[in-house]
Amino acid sequence: MTTESTPISNPSPNISQLELIRRDLCTTITTLNGGQAIALMLSESDDETTANVARAAYGFLQHLHVQMDSIYSALGDIQ
Repeated sequence: MTTESTPISNPSPNISQLELIRRDLCTTITTLNGGQAIALMLSESDDETTANVARAAYGFLQHLHVQMDSIYSALGDIQ
């Protein structure tokens, strides 16, 4: 069995494609913000295990947020 792939002929995406990517990325960043807020609330839990896991999750989500922000900015520079 063989499969064929069609290469992308246009190496530079058009502006509308970049704008759609930026909008989707903005939605993802907003979702991460919500996750961070939940993790921050849970980090104040009386249950020590829950609080520790929530703090770790918050740190991970914060890292993702920083990375997504830098990608969002880079996409803005392309436009």
